[in-house]
Amino acid sequence: MLGLCNKMKKSNFLSNRIIREDMDDIYARYNFWERLNNKTVMVTGSYGMLASYFVYFLIYLNEVKGLNIKIISLSRNEDKFYKRFGVYAEREYLTNLTDDINKPFNIACEIDFIIHAASLADLQDCSTNPIGVALPNVLGTYNLLELANEKNVESFLFFSSIAIYGETSKNIVSEKDYGVIDPLDIFSSYSESKKMGETLLNCYLNQYCIPVKIVRFFCGIGPTLDLEHGNNALCDFCRNALNGQNIEIKSEGLAKRSYCYIADTTAAEFKVLLDGNNEAYNVCNTDEFISIRELAELIANIVDCNVISTHYDEKHIEPPRYSNYNNSKLRKLGWECKYSIENGFRRIIQSHLEK
Repeated sequence: MLGLCNKMKKSNFLSNRIIREDMDDIYARYNFWERLNNKTVMVTGSYGMLASYFVYFLIYLNEVKGLNIKIISLSRNEDKFYKRFGVYAEREYLTNLTDDINKPFNIACEIDFIIHAASLADLQDCSTNPIGVALPNVLGTYNLLELANEKNVESFLFFSSIAIYGETSKNIVSEKDYGVIDPLDIFSSYSESKKMGETLLNCYLNQYCIPVKIVRFFCGIGPTLDLEHGNNALCDFCRNALNGQNIEIKSEGLAKRSYCYIADTTAAEFKVLLDGNNEAYNVCNTDEFISIRELAELIANIVDCNVISTHYDEKHIEPPRYSNYNNSKLRKLGWECKYSIENGFRRIIQSHLEK
């Protein structure tokens, strides 16, 4: 029986074949890595799914490629920090701060790059802790921009979301195609605060010439998905598959997504950070767009299990409008989306089996 491993010993993520292959792939894409040598990089929300891979790669540059990068992690939960980074959490070049992002910073050392990835994004958080969702994107962003101005950083990267587009009639959404968001809907605490965070970046760009870049993500996936605690369909499907259980669909499964594998998203983050203009870039897999049911069947085929449908209300409801997102701006920078959705999920499953 397949199982999720929860070992107490300190992990060494670079010994995981899939993660190491991803690190090698990201490195091979560009030749600008020396620009990070002898620099200090600050990453907020460092143990999150996307941000942790960014930190993994910085560690890889130090451990495997011999660079000298000082990494400042900002994460309030030290247990999660040590669990995520394992044996590397105690390296001299990696420091974890437990400062409150919603309060001003007092950091003595120089900082060359700031990556702001700290954010609650779960729909349940929007309904139960909307202030906790909004503040890091607004007040936290302000405090970090003040720090960026003080330190005269080379580049500031903000992790945003396609949620800022709201409801739009566009079938293919580019960076200027904004739709409608109801500010009094409690679930807008995420999308509206991300929009305000982006606005603050633009204010600091225009008033203080802080070089700010924005990446807007659409459904990133990778080995750092929290399959143990994740409470969405994607995590449920992978968790059931790894535990040798049938994959259960509790709806018609019509909603469509385009999933972008984390080696591609991480490569995009570094490309925008180091080569991007002071603007926003969609980070997404434009080539594939599949339904929840198709995703369940894809994962089931990978591990050879079944997809079952439980009872749900079959009264006809007009299917939601589907929008895909245009990544042409990012591709013009020299980025490409290399991994198919199937390949991405195969790598996720395999990486968890190797833990």
